Amino acid sequence: MAPPGTSSPTPGAAAEGESLRRRCDRLLIELCCGPNSKLGSQPRFSEGCFVDRITIREDFTTARGMRFVRRGLNQHYGKNILIWISFPCTGGSSWQRVNIAKGKPETIERVEAHWKLFRKLWENLEKIEKDIQSRGARIAIEWPRSCSYWNLGYVRDFCARNSLETTFFDGCAYGLVAQYGREAGTPIRKPWRVDTNMEALRGVLNRTCSCTKPHATCQGRETSATENYTDAIAEAVHYAFAAYAAGGQQQSLELRNQAAAIGGRGGDGGSERLSSIQPCMNSFAAGPSVLSDAQRIARNAKTSCASASKRGKRCRRRR
Repeated sequence: MAPPGTSSPTPGAAAEGESLRRRCDRLLIELCCGPNSKLGSQPRFSEGCFVDRITIREDFTTARGMRFVRRGLNQHYGKNILIWISFPCTGGSSWQRVNIAKGKPETIERVEAHWKLFRKLWENLEKIEKDIQSRGARIAIEWPRSCSYWNLGYVRDFCARNSLETTFFDGCAYGLVAQYGREAGTPIRKPWRVDTNMEALRGVLNRTCSCTKPHATCQGRETSATENYTDAIAEAVHYAFAAYAAGGQQQSLELRNQAAAIGGRGGDGGSERLSSIQPCMNSFAAGPSVLSDAQRIARNAKTSCASASKRGKRCRRRR
C-alpha cells in the first residue's frame, strides 16, 4: 500500500523510508495537505506508490519546505511522479467576498492574511517549477470550483505553461457526506475543480451531482473535514495514477476519448465513466482483480437519494 512520507525522521525511520522508496515505482507529493488526507492513507490501488505529505509542519512557505519537495523529487528512482497541489483556498472563498463587503477592519485584515499566505505559497511553487518539469512530473491543482484563485493571471499562466486542463466533479458523487450534527450522513455537494496534465485523472474525476434531495451545508468544521477527501476520491486518484504509470500518455489519451464517447453526468453515467479507465490497465501488474475492484469504486460511491425518504429521509451510500 502507499506509505505516507514523514518529516524529520530518525535514522532508523529514514532507512526504512529509503527502502520503501526503492520498492515504489510511483511518487505522489501532496503539497499543502493535512496529516489525515486519504490520498496518503493507503487507499486501494496505492500499492507501489510512495506518498510524501508536505503539511504545515514542513511549511512550504519556507526554504526548508521547498527543500523537502526537491529532495522527494531527487530521491525517487522512477519516472512516474504526481504533484498534487491543494493550497489553502480560504482567501479565495466566495464567503470571503461576503465578509469583505461587510467592511469590518478585523475581517478585512484576516482575509488579507489569507491572500498573503497564498501568494507566498504560489511564489515558492514557481521557484520549484523547473525542478518539477525536469523530472517530467505530472501536476494536479485542486480547489473548489468557485475559488477566485482560478481567475488570477499568474495562476492561469502557470496552468498554460504546464498544459493543465480542467475537470469538474462534485463531492456527493464520490460519497462526501456531513460528519457532524443533525445532518450527519447527508450528502455534501462541494463542487470541486482539478486542473491537471494527467489525462487519466480527468477520466475518473468527472462525476457530478445526481441527488434528488437537499444537501448538507459545507461550512465550519464540515469544510475542514472535506479537505481530507473521501475513500472514493482517493481510490480514483490512485487508480488513475497507476493507469498512467502502466500505460503512459498514449493509453491515457485512449481513456479520454472513450470517456468522452460514453457521456452522461453523475449517477449511472458517472459509473460508466469511472469504469472506462479499464483499457488503461491492461498492463497493470495487479491484473484482472484490480479491474473488478475499479467497477466497485463507482458503485460504492453512488448516493441514492430516491430511496432516502424510506429510511428516515437521510441519504446513505448504497452498498
